[in-house]
Amino acid sequence: MRAYFNQLLGQIEDAEAMHGPAYAAAIKRLSGGKLEAGARCAWCYADDLEHWGSRIPHPKDWFYSGLIIPLPDTDGRGELEPSDCIVCVLDYPIEKENPEVDWTALLSVLTGPSLHRFHVMETIRPMKMKT
Repeated sequence: MRAYFNQLLGQIEDAEAMHGPAYAAAIKRLSGGKLEAGARCAWCYADDLEHWGSRIPHPKDWFYSGLIIPLPDTDGRGELEPSDCIVCVLDYPIEKENPEVDWTALLSVLTGPSLHRFHVMETIRPMKMKT
């Protein structure tokens, strides 16, 4: 497990080196709600657009989805910066019956060459009761 997290840390460090033109373009691929701890997210690639044709489904029905997780030692109580997040990948197209959970740096997803859109689902807030 330690080797896996060391690999993830290396991926995060590599992604942080992308700050510049590639990073600016990557941020434009974000849509939807705020990057918050525990927020659901979904993303799609250029190949998915070809598969769907002219009718793009709601992000909740995209092939890839997961959860936003703040990096350790990061203040996770407010809106997060993309460089402070990892994505716990929960759903992805695979032919296995029980796919494995995977983790990746958010910047790695955002700077992927064929990423079309990364969408953060709106967080549902509890209603405040009138007194």
